[in-house]
Amino acid sequence: MDFQPPIDAAPPGGGGAALYAGANYTAFILRTDQAVKPDSKVRLVVGTMHPSSPPSGHCNDPIFMLRDTSTPLDGLSSLTASGNNALWTDGMVVAQGGLYKLCYSPLGTFGIADGALIPDGITQYRVYGAKDSCHHGPGCLANRRFFCHAPYPLYVDYLPQGTMCYMFIQNVMYSPLLYSRLTWTSADKCGGQVGQGLQQWNNVWAREVQDLTHISLGATRWDLTTGFHYRLCFCPSYDSAADGVCGETPDFVQQVGILDGLIASFLDVSQIAVTQILPLVVSQSAWIVAVVPGASRLAVRESRLFLRHGTLRILTLTYHTGTR
Repeated sequence: MDFQPPIDAAPPGGGGAALYAGANYTAFILRTDQAVKPDSKVRLVVGTMHPSSPPSGHCNDPIFMLRDTSTPLDGLSSLTASGNNALWTDGMVVAQGGLYKLCYSPLGTFGIADGALIPDGITQYRVYGAKDSCHHGPGCLANRRFFCHAPYPLYVDYLPQGTMCYMFIQNVMYSPLLYSRLTWTSADKCGGQVGQGLQQWNNVWAREVQDLTHISLGATRWDLTTGFHYRLCFCPSYDSAADGVCGETPDFVQQVGILDGLIASFLDVSQIAVTQILPLVVSQSAWIVAVVPGASRLAVRESRLFLRHGTLRILTLTYHTGTR
């Protein structure tokens, strides 16, 4: 069984060889001693599975299956048969850190007499990275939602920084926290340019994660006038280009959540932010309360404030999150 790029034989912190959660493994090849059938499949299973379980059909048992997996490790896509080899060349990602085994099904059913642990019954794959007990299926760790809230800068002065933002990680497997960091990006996937909405005046773009239950992402920019929508990206002690572990943005490959920054402001009927809303006003005058997310990632239902004889009455203010 070979991965491309190869399994790291000397990962940071020592120990056995390891893969990295979130890293893109472009291909792998399984070499067998007999001709491979066209419907063969693989499935990532828990590292405690006994060698006798796959031939009994237990690779189909939810007790041993992992919910947060993607193609082909979810056992739903067939490998390419090439003589005695089974190939996968469309890339694969292990979503979470942990200790796993790999179940192979020559016929693609994972049923009775159609399953085996590879390359043998005892080999376990160590995966560096964040781990969560979420059970919502593929992407459940990557799509956890976190929010920052801040008022429009016309209404308050937070110099030299804005409101603080926080998130948490349930657990980190094998990845030494000494090397691990977390950052954020507005790109379509982790490893992209750091989002500027949380860029502090001291230009710190990566955060420490020693306190997993309360990770500070720093403060919002004090001059933000629009919200943001960022992917939260963890570096599982990874080095993408042999230039230092967790030293550059391409090392931050594991998505561990989404951060939405919401900016609340009061707009007049011309959609311009106003600084005063209570002085002498005409009855029935209306203002719009705007909750502004990043790049229209949140759908907002407009709500209005009606001022009658100097009394402020809030009717409704609702918003709901969208998906990407």
